[in-house]
Amino acid sequence: MKSDRFWPRVVIALATALSVVELDAACSSIAPAAVQPRATLSVDGTVVGVDRRSASEQLSGGLRVTLQPEGRPTVLVELAPGWFLDQQGLRFSERDRLTVEGTSRPGDPMVFATRVTKGTKRFTLRDEDGRPLWGSPDAGQAAK
Repeated sequence: MKSDRFWPRVVIALATALSVVELDAACSSIAPAAVQPRATLSVDGTVVGVDRRSASEQLSGGLRVTLQPEGRPTVLVELAPGWFLDQQGLRFSERDRLTVEGTSRPGDPMVFATRVTKGTKRFTLRDEDGRPLWGSPDAGQAAK
């Protein structure tokens, strides 16, 4: 009989559908905690500190500056490896005025610079997803 073959298939299909729904619900409750979104922000301030790590540490890990926005707490900014900044002719010293566009995670005091404006020159350091551009041949070119 056809009905003898129909009902077991319906039961299997329903059980599979319920399993998928349960799995989807379980995964969606885990995903937000596992990946924290980055907040995009812009900070305008005066450099009050330049990374004092060794040159080799700066080359591999990136140069950091501390910015003092007016009327707000200082902000630690991760820029790019020293060699990349040197290629762009970008140097930092205390009292420089910068505008930094970047991202940070909630509760993390570090801002990862996406773009830096110093004077009239604007440099791109990371793409919109926060990936470093120093491996790209046209990365960091001064924006017009």
